[in-house]
Amino acid sequence: MLRAEPDVRAARLGLADLTARTLHTGMSLLGIEAPDEI
Repeated sequence: MLRAEPDVRAARLGLADLTARTLHTGMSLLGIEAPDEI
């Protein structure tokens, strides 16, 4: 994964970031405190 093409690597990192934000938002809406790091 770390040896992927720069565009692929950037897309994967972006997807991971958006996934983390979505989980954080969903947990917040449910009243669950989300950890800053896992």
